[in-house]
Amino acid sequence: MKPKLQIIQLIRGYAAISVFLCHFLEEYTIKIHLTGQLGVAVFFWISGFLMIYTTYGKTNNYLVNRLLRILPLYYLTTLGVFVIGHIAPGLLHTADPTVENLLKSLLFIPCRIEGTNLIQPLLAVGWTLYLEMFTSIIFYIALKIFKSNVKAGYTVVVVLLMFVFINEVTKTNVVWLNIYGGRVSLYWAAGILFSIFYSKKASLKQRYSKDISNIWKSVLVVLGCGVFLICENYYRLTIIEILLISVLMSVAILLFSNIRFPKTYLFLGKISYSFYLLHYFVIKAFSRLIAPKMKSGGVILNLILSFAITVFMSLISYELIENRATSCLRKTICNISMEIKNDKFKN
Repeated sequence: MKPKLQIIQLIRGYAAISVFLCHFLEEYTIKIHLTGQLGVAVFFWISGFLMIYTTYGKTNNYLVNRLLRILPLYYLTTLGVFVIGHIAPGLLHTADPTVENLLKSLLFIPCRIEGTNLIQPLLAVGWTLYLEMFTSIIFYIALKIFKSNVKAGYTVVVVLLMFVFINEVTKTNVVWLNIYGGRVSLYWAAGILFSIFYSKKASLKQRYSKDISNIWKSVLVVLGCGVFLICENYYRLTIIEILLISVLMSVAILLFSNIRFPKTYLFLGKISYSFYLLHYFVIKAFSRLIAPKMKSGGVILNLILSFAITVFMSLISYELIENRATSCLRKTICNISMEIKNDKFKN
């Protein structure tokens, strides 16, 4: 078992805050430039890094584990959008809750919303899972062929680079090329490449990463969040900035891999997947259903309440769905697998 890198959870928390603020400001038409792109980029870089880091010596059942991690909550939230679209269609601005779109969303088939350039499933923020599932399948197939997570990682990198190159050169409108070959895919490739380097250079971890006092940890957490949001404010999806952010992420892992943070600092990163999928529901519902009925308060109060509700719902989701439901599904699959093996052995 490789040690958990707590700096990863901390950065995930920053990314979650970034995406939340972006969608909140967008809903309330506040003219502050926060696109949320940096938060998504960091999520992709981390996913690429962990794809290699967590599979050294643990390549069995990779795809099953990824599906169990992703599908339960995504399916539940997607079905939630589908139901809302039929009960209160006025609450949906872009999603078209047809059965066809529901099936495409559940099967991760990229589709463009008619009359727009948006490529997304019924759950708008779920578009990031298109790349998650695509890379997971490519990685799994490569694992079966090469029996090596490093070679499988290189395969994913080559495929992504090829798609990005074709997409950039042809300027095509082909949906699957646009989504898999977008520049943001380069973060996934960069995360994989650094993870391969990092896992092989064990001496670097001890040389550059040293623990610090609790006071400096608190300063680092606050300062890091501020720097992240400032970078988000000026971020653009250019090749130079992709390289710069990737280098900064790599340096952060090298410098802070051995630091153990208090649990409170890692809380948001721990629930970040639930937070990411649920925050959109809360922001939209609060601004369109609750905020208009509030007699007092302003944007700041709406921000605090929306954030608090999102955190509360995400914690419940994390405990009930990400932990308990996933654990039950994993045990069920293991039991079925064992029964099949026993039957084959008896025969």
